[in-house]
Amino acid sequence: MPQGSFEFSRLRIFVFRRASPFVSGLLSGKRLFLAALVAFLLAGSGPVLAETDETTLFMNGYQAHLQGENDKAIATLNEVIKKYPKGTMTDLALYWLGKAYVKAGRPQEAIQVFQTLKTKHPKSAMVPLASEQLTSLEKEQVSALPPSQRPSADKSPEGVAPQTRPVPGRKVEPEKPAPPPSAVSKKGKKEPERVAKAPVKPKPAKPRKEEPSKEEKERAAGEHRRKAIESYEKIVQAAPGSPEAARARKRLAELGVREKPPAPAKPAVTARKEPSLHAPQPGESVFLVVERVAGVEIGGAPPGLTSIPGETVTIPFDVANKGNGDDAFVLTSTLPPAYQAAFFHDAAGTGQVRAGEPSVTETPRLAMGRRTRFLLRARLPIELLDGARQAFEIKASSKADPTVSQAAPVALTASAPSLRGVFALDRKTVKPGEAVSYTLTVQNAGSANSRLARVVVSYPGSLSLASATPPAASADPLTQMARWDLDRLAPRDRKALRLDFRVREDALADQDLVVRAVLQSAQGEPAVSVVSAAARVESVAGVRVAGIDAPRTVFPRETIFIPFTLKNTGNGPDKFSVRARGDAGPVSVYEDKNRDGVRQPDEPAVETTRTLNPQEEISLLASLTVPAEEPDARRQAIRVVAGSERTRSATAEAARLIVVSRPIVTIATQMASKEGVPGKVFSYQLVCTNTGTSPARRVTISESLPPELEFVDSQPRPGRVDGRRLAWEIADLGSGQKEVLTVGVRVKSGIPAGTAVRKATSVRYTDLRDQVYE
Repeated sequence: MPQGSFEFSRLRIFVFRRASPFVSGLLSGKRLFLAALVAFLLAGSGPVLAETDETTLFMNGYQAHLQGENDKAIATLNEVIKKYPKGTMTDLALYWLGKAYVKAGRPQEAIQVFQTLKTKHPKSAMVPLASEQLTSLEKEQVSALPPSQRPSADKSPEGVAPQTRPVPGRKVEPEKPAPPPSAVSKKGKKEPERVAKAPVKPKPAKPRKEEPSKEEKERAAGEHRRKAIESYEKIVQAAPGSPEAARARKRLAELGVREKPPAPAKPAVTARKEPSLHAPQPGESVFLVVERVAGVEIGGAPPGLTSIPGETVTIPFDVANKGNGDDAFVLTSTLPPAYQAAFFHDAAGTGQVRAGEPSVTETPRLAMGRRTRFLLRARLPIELLDGARQAFEIKASSKADPTVSQAAPVALTASAPSLRGVFALDRKTVKPGEAVSYTLTVQNAGSANSRLARVVVSYPGSLSLASATPPAASADPLTQMARWDLDRLAPRDRKALRLDFRVREDALADQDLVVRAVLQSAQGEPAVSVVSAAARVESVAGVRVAGIDAPRTVFPRETIFIPFTLKNTGNGPDKFSVRARGDAGPVSVYEDKNRDGVRQPDEPAVETTRTLNPQEEISLLASLTVPAEEPDARRQAIRVVAGSERTRSATAEAARLIVVSRPIVTIATQMASKEGVPGKVFSYQLVCTNTGTSPARRVTISESLPPELEFVDSQPRPGRVDGRRLAWEIADLGSGQKEVLTVGVRVKSGIPAGTAVRKATSVRYTDLRDQVYE
């Protein structure tokens, strides 16, 4: 039997001598250990102690040691020794703390712990085991020394008792591995003998303690009896039908205690039933009992698989029970959570997961040598790049002994498309209004087909998409974007997309025209951005001068301001020279800063504009005064000419037509006969006509009669009569309008025949701007 199993079998007896109530309720994989402990409890005559926190803490450290968690075992057992330096489990805690130090590779600390056990607990049943461990550790240390430093054969190492020579005629029996339960119960007799046999250093005799009084002995015996009765009753109530309960009832009867009625049963959690391992019945001739050994084997798992990101892959494998008893195995994998790994039982061996089949986390209970098939289903994260490799393990751990496990290494490799793109440009410099072409070549550099890939191209607002080859699936001139959908692109395959643009007229000088593309794969690959080379916009000068198209009516002697606008239509900043001329005289140009059409005192004359940005516009006023003698209805053109200072050839001109308008009032005298008879009355007419293109206002007609004539009457009556002077006033006389005045006069008597009579007629009027004409 291995030494670990031998020590474990010893612990089965020693720990239950101190903690039987705790173990009576413990469910673990070491059923044989528990059965032996309970059996010894019922058969022995020693005291049975109640369950304590010390026992619980010790068992936690001991279980951690069995499961290989050495750091946890060391911390827990040290806590037992610190909290309970004189407790009932201190010697056991010291021994298993030393074992944990040995297993953790810390031999010096283990030696100190074993020596502490021998020093502070010389009567403990664990001292012989500690001595064996000390001997083994010191031998290992001696063997590690150089030959010159090793002690001689006749000198025992420190801490190890020297070998004694056999006495002639006396048979030396080998030391037994562990004391029987009855020997342990008789602690006063057997343990001193075993301690004497153990190879320990002689210790100085301790002073004898005073014998307790008779009353103290009776009190201790009563307490001893009470605790024993409570322990036996707990065993009977916990497992009334077990052999241990029968022995407990027998002990209670011997102590003269009647059995209590069983407590009402409480609902309990049903644990999986393990096959029981029984110790040999008394009287049986048994050489040994085979210990249970767990074993597992994983096979059939492929070393590597390749799949597309976003798809599910199934990995088959089988699990075999290589132990010497029925066992089940916990299935785990080291795949990251993003892979959504799950196990399924492939009982039919189809290699496929059936619809609706639930996942499992452990195998069914397998008989010794039985093998069964399983599937690990995982989904590759969609964001994996081509060639990404994830190594992991499929692990099966025994439920009977969690320290027994086996792992199968597997690797998953992603096979994904990898889109790449590059732009080609047909020219490096362009001017507004010219054409330029960009060609995008898309390539699949991955190891899998690219399905439903999308190409989105965005271009600057200075470009206008004229055509695309092949035609785009969608194009939006407002957002300056075009989209293509590529159904399939095989590995190493290429696809060319040509885009023909026209540069807008308002494209700024020195601007870089860059086209961008985004390649999007449906397989989850991160979007790839592609940027083209830049086409530089050349500087172009331009100017535009504009005025109102409709002619403007002006009046003589009027000063007018005619509005014009000047705009920089080039694609860069520029200054412009301004000149103006007219047919009727000089013309001045002013900047209309507030754009009200009227020159303000602070608005200067302009010969050269300030620097104007592209598409910036200013307002101008062309000013001139119409000559007073300018004839009616004469047309004149006012011209404004602007030229770029950056490019002399860039000029612009605009003209505004003006028309001179003025009233022209004429008076004509009409009469039936030009011969007058003295003393008789005759009449004549004054016809007033406006032949001008503008209305006449406040028209005053004055008539001066000669001395030979005498005013009689008129129609209409004159507004004023001053002797021989008559005056009529007409408020408005429109263009082409007539007014007729009839005047009656008498030729005075005594006028000689043949006398020529002459009268004088005059007219005075104003135009719409109150300018006076005579």
